Amino acid sequence: MAGLRNEQAWNTLAIFMVSLMLVFVSISPAFALGEGSRNLLLIGLMAGCPVLLLFFPTANWRVELAVLLLMLLQFFLPAIRHPDTMRISTFLFSCLFYVFFVVYTRVLGSGAFTLDHFANVLKGLLYAYFVVLVIQQICVLGHFPIFNLGIGYDGIHDRWKLNSLMSESSHAARVTSLLMYVYVSVQRMRVPDYSLRNSFILDGSVWLAFLWPALTMMSATAFLFMALVFLSFVDFQRDRLSLLAVLVAAIPVFFVVRQLPQFRRMERFARAVMTLDVQAIDQADNSAAQRVVPSLNALEVIGFSSGDDWLGHGMDADSELVTAARGAIVVTGGAFSLWINYGLLLQLIFWFFTFFIIHNRMHLGTWIIWLLYVFMYGVINSQIVWFAMILMYTLKHLQHHEDPAL
Repeated sequence: MAGLRNEQAWNTLAIFMVSLMLVFVSISPAFALGEGSRNLLLIGLMAGCPVLLLFFPTANWRVELAVLLLMLLQFFLPAIRHPDTMRISTFLFSCLFYVFFVVYTRVLGSGAFTLDHFANVLKGLLYAYFVVLVIQQICVLGHFPIFNLGIGYDGIHDRWKLNSLMSESSHAARVTSLLMYVYVSVQRMRVPDYSLRNSFILDGSVWLAFLWPALTMMSATAFLFMALVFLSFVDFQRDRLSLLAVLVAAIPVFFVVRQLPQFRRMERFARAVMTLDVQAIDQADNSAAQRVVPSLNALEVIGFSSGDDWLGHGMDADSELVTAARGAIVVTGGAFSLWINYGLLLQLIFWFFTFFIIHNRMHLGTWIIWLLYVFMYGVINSQIVWFAMILMYTLKHLQHHEDPAL
């Protein structure tokens, strides 16, 4: 009897910790932002969670060996080749993310956290984002001080571009879109015949909690990432007509949203990107340009011929080597920051590792998720990158737990 009680206690602890880690990696409230807009809530949890390694010793060795290799390369490459650029604080911050992910995989691997628990956490997060956004919108309407106001808010030109539970609106759009994508994927495993039509019947309130922010937070990013959610209904393993059904359902939606200013801004930005003209991209959408322009500039710096190309120019070398085009705000290597700072060797290992974590052959859109949430960010010290990895790892793990053949 005592053994049974102990097992129940450990299962309760595992469920609580997995849920807590999922919540903290999914939010970045304004009151918790520290220097450099770092999420102090998440940092505090990351700093304390290594103690759980003592209580959950079962390891996923493929994950942990890859993480260990990345940690060693990130430390020794700049320390040996460019010691003058070495910053222990940057490395230790990366280690927080590495160890946080390892701890998460171990606690999740205990088997206590189930699909039902995961669905409830995802649903709760979507409701929380919806409620906070509605409160913010009421504050704007009533000219009250805005609750949990994030960074970069322009109350004159974009007063509806609100951040909900993230630091800024574009991040909130990314988070809620992936939360909904994974929620739909989980429901397709839990509920028989969970089609697009049936999902609106069974989970109408969840769809409202997702679509209201996507349509009202005035973020062009939300429209791009909204497509991910509808891709979650595409399952070539079971129904090869599902893609056609989603496309047909999307046609009337397209003609409605095409009239919205967010969609028109996204359309202008897409046309500008096709030109590869840095100034045109920046003028089309300055916020979105901060993700694209640095990567275009970095193409002039990266290479294959020198030792520094393969082993790195040193920590934060991208800020010196990448010359931003006139009008660009962020001077980094964009998607190729790791390549410039730590070399192509580490960059390739990080790309392969993150793609292995995120890609899921049962879900068509996972390679797009990797491109938008990992590749485009191009850095290790990003909450969004590890948020995407943790959600997709959890989905794959629970999917395998339900059916080991998958």
